[in-house]
Amino acid sequence: MNSHEKTLNSRSKRDSNIELLRIVAMIGVIILHFINADIGGGIVFTANDNAKYAALSVARTMFIPAVDIFLMISGYFMCSKSAVVVDKAFKLILQVIVTNELIYVLRMIIGNDSFSIKHLMANFIPMNYYVIMYVALYLLSPYINKLFSLLDDKKFSVMVILLCCLFSLWPTLVNISEHIMNSHYEGLSTISIKGDQSGYNFVNFFLCYSLGVFARRMKSKQNNKLLVLGFVFSFVFLLAWYLIGTKLGKELSVYSYSNPLVLIMAWSVLLLVTELKIGNNKVINYIAKMSFTVFLSHMFYLKLIPVDYICSLPLPLMILGMFVSCFLIYFACIPFYYLFELLYKLIDVIITKFKFRKKFEIRV
Repeated sequence: MNSHEKTLNSRSKRDSNIELLRIVAMIGVIILHFINADIGGGIVFTANDNAKYAALSVARTMFIPAVDIFLMISGYFMCSKSAVVVDKAFKLILQVIVTNELIYVLRMIIGNDSFSIKHLMANFIPMNYYVIMYVALYLLSPYINKLFSLLDDKKFSVMVILLCCLFSLWPTLVNISEHIMNSHYEGLSTISIKGDQSGYNFVNFFLCYSLGVFARRMKSKQNNKLLVLGFVFSFVFLLAWYLIGTKLGKELSVYSYSNPLVLIMAWSVLLLVTELKIGNNKVINYIAKMSFTVFLSHMFYLKLIPVDYICSLPLPLMILGMFVSCFLIYFACIPFYYLFELLYKLIDVIITKFKFRKKFEIRV
């Protein structure tokens, strides 16, 4: 038995430490959207206050690895699976549709939207980049896992380093060059002809999944001091990179999900959290299972939050208001979870009446 196989067998259960990380990462996503100029607008509302702007920049830098962490967790837990159930992919896509329709109804009830057949039908199109790419990754995962299992730890490590250089480091250097030179080098990036798309692409999903598998296989060899050092260095460098870029009036691809510093932060946090001794905590596990629903529905509540007012408060109150608001949004999304589960059970009962109904699997 290979060393990574022993590690997989010894850690077959999901521990509450990872589930806690899932909760924190999801709250981090809400905070990122609170701060985002095009969503919550926090960074815009504090543009004329250096202290507040710096505080939100620190929070943004701290939580930017959140999305990558979710993908790495998938690789960490799914790396030993030789089969996946297609029904799960169907359920994820269906949840996007149902949540969109529920939010549309709620927006009509509170007067923020009006009824439209076109809008109602449009919600049946599951337009969610994360879900669509994750479903593709999920369906391919048994084949990915099989290919990864053919490599010993040394060869797998070389492959992961090569993936990071090709699909993280190089595209980021290309982006930096483009921003500095005020030009676009079409066809120079290894991601696409249009560049790395800030990590919103399947290549980065695959890279994060691979890093999650790598974290699982390297678990027995991890050095916590180096991981802390790597996180702190990446955080400080990323924050300085952003603030300097802001002064120069250039974005410099700081907060791209494929930025190597963002990946280092996410990978370090994942491995460090695996060292926590929480055991099996039912409360944490219960709250964590809502995280996907929170991801789909939190924007409804965020748009109701007076972000401009919160950002006008004194600095300590602003920070407190931001965290409390995002924390409450997480729990406010729980009804969406139960409404969907209830509806899905009804759909499942209807489907099971048909003879062709069975659990389709993709197995390697």
